Amino acid sequence: MNLLLSNDDGIYAAGIRFLAQELKNHYNITIVAPESQKSGASHSLTCIKPVRVRQITLHELPDIPSYAVEGTPADCVRIGCTSLEIPVDFVVSGINHGANLGSDVLYSGTVGAAMEGALIGKPALAVSCYPIQPVDFSAASRAALWTIEYMRRNPLPQGMILNLNAPELPISEIKGLRLAGLELQKYEELHAQFEDPFGARYFWAPLGKITEPSKLDYTDERCVQEGYVTLTPIHYDIACYSYMESMDVSGFNLSELYRYKVE
Repeated sequence: MNLLLSNDDGIYAAGIRFLAQELKNHYNITIVAPESQKSGASHSLTCIKPVRVRQITLHELPDIPSYAVEGTPADCVRIGCTSLEIPVDFVVSGINHGANLGSDVLYSGTVGAAMEGALIGKPALAVSCYPIQPVDFSAASRAALWTIEYMRRNPLPQGMILNLNAPELPISEIKGLRLAGLELQKYEELHAQFEDPFGARYFWAPLGKITEPSKLDYTDERCVQEGYVTLTPIHYDIACYSYMESMDVSGFNLSELYRYKVE
């Protein structure tokens, strides 16, 4: 099977190199990843400037074809699957440096890359390791290998990916695997404000996490903190059909809007 590996931490990040080492003995690997850090890029595509691609050699992985892309994680997967003339049967994104839990999946370039693969029609997996600066990716990479084989035997519906999160623990200390829902993540609201030498203001995104893990035992944040690997199916269609069924829009009439005073 031919795997395309990508990420959002950049092609030189430790996580993607560790994952390639784990998977190369089982599959044919090609790496197509951002040239630089692209965390938080979500599912964005580059539309108003060229996307440059260059083939490189990673000195730890000289036998794996590798391409550095001046674009987003989703750019990498789309170009890798459609334009580089390489065989791709499966897309794996990661291993991300830090978890992608709960509502953070909406911002995640790691998840965005996997979702791009799914939209193209490839089975896709996003892999992340908790906490923010992991050193040992062993459990995450081994869990990724297990999950790829699971997905081969149990194909996902079109447009769906699996999001895998693993704690940075020795493999022997992993408690098991949980299918988990998404926690609502909360962060400090205010951006840190600074001033450059020319007097212009600039802002730095708030990183202080203030999430209080749910008391429910099926949320991903709680499960990972307790030592479990989590898998969450995520679909591109995020429309809320249950709420749609409760909405009454029978009064829609644009010609009568003048009757209402907007305050």
